[in-house]
Amino acid sequence: MEPEEFYEPTEAELQARKKRNLAIAALLALFMVFIVFTIVSRGIVMTPGKNF
Repeated sequence: MEPEEFYEPTEAELQARKKRNLAIAALLALFMVFIVFTIVSRGIVMTPGKNF
């Protein structure tokens, strides 16, 4: 049995959702930059001319 009525979020709820999604995206991007910076600064990524 399929539902016939769906909840329609209010404008305030949509704005809060958008704000939350942008915050999650920004934190995820910062985390990724932190990981790349950590890997590069520790020298784990092989650079041309280096033999490990």
